[in-house]
Amino acid sequence: SARARDALTLAPSHVPALIALGRALLGLGRPDEADAVLRDALARAPDDPELRGALALAHLVRGNEHLLAFRPAGAEPAYRQALEADPSYVAAMGNLANALTAQGRVAEALVFYRQALTVEPDSADIGYANSLALLLDGQYDAGWHWHERRRDTAMLRWNYDRHPNLPQW
Repeated sequence: SARARDALTLAPSHVPALIALGRALLGLGRPDEADAVLRDALARAPDDPELRGALALAHLVRGNEHLLAFRPAGAEPAYRQALEADPSYVAAMGNLANALTAQGRVAEALVFYRQALTVEPDSADIGYANSLALLLDGQYDAGWHWHERRRDTAMLRWNYDRHPNLPQW
């Protein structure tokens, strides 16, 4: 962070230094400040993919703060902003779908789960979350099929490792 600020003193519009500062601020848990720095850089280099990725990450972090605090409606705009910065950002697609599901907007969530699974078809976490949304939506055959992904999700795998003989559905 100090090096990036020093570089910006010498060259205030130096996009790589702005990206470095934004990432440092994210690392310090200051996503709002990171967002401001990265938006400033975006005005200078709107097509820079590294910059767009860093900005998308800043939005994702802000959205995650809301989602972890059980405020899915607050998370939704941050995830949408992340996707605006980087339309192929799978984590933002999945987390937006999670936020929509938490708001009871399952049909909308399923669209984003499908998009995420199109990009990363082997994602166990997104596949598992998709299964729960499908089951909530009454799509039982598809939901139970995807539900088998639960055995591969990091947060549930330990239980199946402890009890390998648990039946599948």
